[in-house]
Amino acid sequence: MERDTLVLILATLVVLGFLAAGVLRRYLQARQLLALRRMLHQERGGAPPDAEDGRSPSSAAIDQGLLELLRPAEPQVDGDRRRIRLAALGVGLFLLFAGLGICIGFGLGGDDRLVESWSIGLVPGMAGIGLLVFYRLAAGE
Repeated sequence: MERDTLVLILATLVVLGFLAAGVLRRYLQARQLLALRRMLHQERGGAPPDAEDGRSPSSAAIDQGLLELLRPAEPQVDGDRRRIRLAALGVGLFLLFAGLGICIGFGLGGDDRLVESWSIGLVPGMAGIGLLVFYRLAAGE
């Protein structure tokens, strides 16, 4: 394999490794919190919260999640607008800087075909600018 291919594979594996480490960390924190709750309930002389009905914590969590999904949603206009604005801000910044990075990367590339096609980065960059304009205009509502 070429050196560039190996670097790309290594970068992908590093990113996936960080994602897996984050998921594992959250799992271990939830497990530690459950153990702490059990210990506190045992100290008070009561049964742990997940043992009251004889079900496992995972099945109780699944049932609770299903109940939340089946419950009709209450309209939260202000919360939804805020979430949409924040999503537009995050995605807009990401696209803007991704487009800028593509323009710079292609512009400084050693290959003539890449240098000629630096303007491909303008597409995500302009989409990012559009989302940032939406974020700014939606603030006045």
